[in-house]
Amino acid sequence: MNKSLTPWLLIILALMSGCADEELSGQAYMNTHTHMLKLFCEQRSACLDRLEQQAVECRHLLDGFDSPQMTDQEIVVSGGQYMMCIMEKMDAPFMARFNQAFPVQQREVKITRPGRDMNQPGVLYVVEKQGQIYIQDQIVAEKDIRQYIFDHQLTVRYEKVALVFTGEPDAGLMIGVGDQLKKAGFSQVSLVVQ
Repeated sequence: MNKSLTPWLLIILALMSGCADEELSGQAYMNTHTHMLKLFCEQRSACLDRLEQQAVECRHLLDGFDSPQMTDQEIVVSGGQYMMCIMEKMDAPFMARFNQAFPVQQREVKITRPGRDMNQPGVLYVVEKQGQIYIQDQIVAEKDIRQYIFDHQLTVRYEKVALVFTGEPDAGLMIGVGDQLKKAGFSQVSLVVQ
């Protein structure tokens, strides 16, 4: 499966879970997403059959979805894994239709570092290396990111933040770190994958 689809799936999942009036059960989630994905089959019976089969085979990824102990982050990750499990087994016409509906545009992110004047707007780089998060060359635990930013007054010194992943991004870590950065006061988080 095209790994560049991952951000789109996460966005779709976040929007759908955020717009729900009530808690979404695993079965309701499965039914909703299966019906949505059927649109990309364009009524081809082989595709529809394969989609139904994949939905059943991938259902185990939604185990615990109904648990009140699951965090929003865990729900989004579980839902994303479910969707990717289905889509990785779909045929080329299905994927072409999906890619047409959700085109992925890769853009280069141009970032400038601040000069010596710390009041000059610039970009704070938050870098993930082998599962560790680095801010200003210091390892910071995911749960401590917000406090680190407050303690070092980084929202005063930087107006933008770039979350840089040095390998394939871990969806849970990406969402968790992005959430911490927004809670710390950065309104927009740019994602860079090297």
